[in-house]
Amino acid sequence: MCDEFSGDVSGVTMDGISSAPPNLTMQCTYNEITHESTVHATWNNPEDPQGKITEYDVNLSGNASYYDEHGRHAEDKFGPVKKTVLANQPKRIDFRNQPPNTRLYLRYAADN
Repeated sequence: MCDEFSGDVSGVTMDGISSAPPNLTMQCTYNEITHESTVHATWNNPEDPQGKITEYDVNLSGNASYYDEHGRHAEDKFGPVKKTVLANQPKRIDFRNQPPNTRLYLRYAADN
């Protein structure tokens, strides 16, 4: 016979938080033929990973502020769109079909 379930427990690993990734870049391209906007992100391994990194989580979000066809101020937000890159893969990711004229935000996290 088992006892009652315990309450929620929070914990942290001893690894800690890795340093920021060097050479994190974000480039936007537009294809005139397909009318597709793509965001390309690349990075290098952190100099101080604080343990073995298993994967990288990359989140893209954005917002656009503009005036619509009636002259009213409008704002659109999208995301976050999350993608994962395994640690043994090249440190790059593409986000296809992104909205034009949008301020973009890239968030990166290394998972131990």
